[in-house]
Amino acid sequence: MCLYDVDNSIKDKKYGYKIIKKNGKAMFLESKKLPIGKWLNEYNYRQDYYKKEKYLFLESNEFSKYSNRLAYSMGWHVFYTQREAISYNKCVLGSRAIEIVKVRIKDIVAKGHQSASRSFRTIVCKYIKIEKGNR
Repeated sequence: MCLYDVDNSIKDKKYGYKIIKKNGKAMFLESKKLPIGKWLNEYNYRQDYYKKEKYLFLESNEFSKYSNRLAYSMGWHVFYTQREAISYNKCVLGSRAIEIVKVRIKDIVAKGHQSASRSFRTIVCKYIKIEKGNR
């Protein structure tokens, strides 16, 4: 999952909503089950072929891989609101075997939108903590 654009006008938040699979694993980082109530460093949950990467590139520019100006640091992608997470899942992923969990956010590295429609505000951060009461 990559941001379509970076938008620094999106305000920082202390929490957001993450789409995960019903089995407790992240949608795109399926290596481990995500525990509840612990700070999770995104690096520890990356698939092996992403371990050496530092940046992701914007989907909106086909030449983005050639310019660091169009890159942002890797991290957890967390939706700004629960409604945006639900809509993204319905409109883009179409998956039914998911949960949307509330997460605390720490160390924000980028903010932007998850699609060209700019409907899905997303915060990229280094750490999340799944709130108790989820699952």
